[in-house]
Amino acid sequence: MSGLNRKSEGDNIKVRVRDAYKRDAGRCRIRIDPDVIKELNLKT
Repeated sequence: MSGLNRKSEGDNIKVRVRDAYKRDAGRCRIRIDPDVIKELNLKT
């Protein structure tokens, strides 16, 4: 996961994703890899 930076501040977790699909740029779309969802304990 070279494109993922994680930072915790209190109860908040900020995630910065550097690698994105070029076709999605400027379209307000976010695609999250299943491995990232699992690592961050996100609910789908």
